[in-house]
Amino acid sequence: MPNGKKILMIHKGEKVLMEKPNFEDVIPDYLESGYMEAALGFAGFLRENNFIARLSTTNTETWKAAHKSKIICTVHLKSWTKDAKWLIVPHLDNLHKYAEQVFGEGLQDTVWNGIVICNGCPPSKGGRRSVNRPCIGGRDGTILGRDFKGICVNIPLTRVWDPNETEISIIKRLLELEKQARENDGK
Repeated sequence: MPNGKKILMIHKGEKVLMEKPNFEDVIPDYLESGYMEAALGFAGFLRENNFIARLSTTNTETWKAAHKSKIICTVHLKSWTKDAKWLIVPHLDNLHKYAEQVFGEGLQDTVWNGIVICNGCPPSKGGRRSVNRPCIGGRDGTILGRDFKGICVNIPLTRVWDPNETEISIIKRLLELEKQARENDGK
């Protein structure tokens, strides 16, 4: 929330001195029509559900939404891994607890389609992956009853690039289920 204090940030690839912005205020700076409306709608959903969106770093492209201080989803307003405009990364830490509901509501394909298979973490500027979280290769695993080989272990399980209306509805539902599972665990 803007407080008048300016800090050095990266906005649209440029270093600028600015106040910490609100999530919804920077969306139009990154996304064009169609994508922008979808992202603004998703931002509204986050706000309505008390998933507080905060800057992940001093880069206005990456936002993390938390529920009770624990990240529940990350939104990237610029994708660096695919030819995409934006992506949503739900943090489905308790997926196994609501797997039956996921199948019952037909949400599993969105989870499966977004699973990231390891291709070796590229060294990043500043070496974050190579120094703090080295790539250890993917692990084989079963997600919602489907076997996958080489699932990346350095990032959350699944993501959706340039989500359409249906995928956004599914992500919203998954986040609601995750929130409920966390609340049932007292997290």
